[in-house]
Amino acid sequence: MKTVFIGRIFLALALLLLGALSAAAAGTPAALPGDADQDGAISCSEAAQQSAARFDRMDTNKDLVMTITEFEAGTSVNFEAMDADKNSMVDMQEYIITWCGAPPKETKPSQKATRSDNKPLHKSMDSNKNQKVTSDECVAFWTVRFAAIDENKDGSITKDEFGKKVIEWYSITDVNKDGSVTTVEYTDRWVGKCQADQIKKSMSSK
Repeated sequence: MKTVFIGRIFLALALLLLGALSAAAAGTPAALPGDADQDGAISCSEAAQQSAARFDRMDTNKDLVMTITEFEAGTSVNFEAMDADKNSMVDMQEYIITWCGAPPKETKPSQKATRSDNKPLHKSMDSNKNQKVTSDECVAFWTVRFAAIDENKDGSITKDEFGKKVIEWYSITDVNKDGSVTTVEYTDRWVGKCQADQIKKSMSSK
């Protein structure tokens, strides 16, 4: 009886593995990180929730202010998580998968994708300005960002290259240059103002 039970467990595991392999072979796309309602796009409000979760994760002492030390530590953890094969470098595939899930094989970076650091990232990704970021928009944007970080253009990002950008990103996020980043500054950096939410508020106040 015990042998039959164990055999059934192995059969169930084998079927699960076969299903996963079949999905991968069929090119089933991975979920877009941050897409809470799984509609295939990240809305402005979903991006705001994603940003708040990131801030909370990096604000280790929970004082609602992020120092450069906390920011560097948090992004260092991000680098290690991106480095799936643990070779101390992050290639294009690893980088895009981190931000966008498994990207479609045929997706090519859009010429319109911006690498501007002067406006919120969600707005920069949203190339058709519909307040939502699709998988293709995500891939196009982060492909351009990858190229900007990869200084020597060897197709991989080292921890040193990533670290240099981290300092730049913190400086941009710290708008009032007081040496710390608040939740408002961090959210503004990632999301900015959600126009749809602003319209709802203005209508409800009338």
